[in-house]
Amino acid sequence: MSDKTSLIVDDDPLVRRFIKAVLERDGYQVTEAKDGLDALDTLRTLSGAVDVLVSDIKMPHLDGLALAGFVRAEFPAIAILLISGYGALDRQPGFDILQKPFLPSALVSAVNLIVHPRAKVASAQ
Repeated sequence: MSDKTSLIVDDDPLVRRFIKAVLERDGYQVTEAKDGLDALDTLRTLSGAVDVLVSDIKMPHLDGLALAGFVRAEFPAIAILLISGYGALDRQPGFDILQKPFLPSALVSAVNLIVHPRAKVASAQ
């Protein structure tokens, strides 16, 4: 049983399934949500017991940027990775963004860098 947990949020079930398969191969326990509102309900049910949130930015009901803001305020220990298929997306202060489409290795690398930031600092030295 892994001690790494993730919440995947995307309104496209195929994207969620892809991300879930990639992160499970890397040892994560994965929970899914179909949009930002569903994700907040899930996090509150889990009492924030999640290491990383991977969320699409453009979604109905509550977009990824708004979700990230709520998560940062309510569950500050959760690492956040935003994903987007929009090429001209501006960087969002305080949030890492991975551009779709991405390779499984790029997803794993991005997630591990934000979940384990000390390893990022150590490898740079």
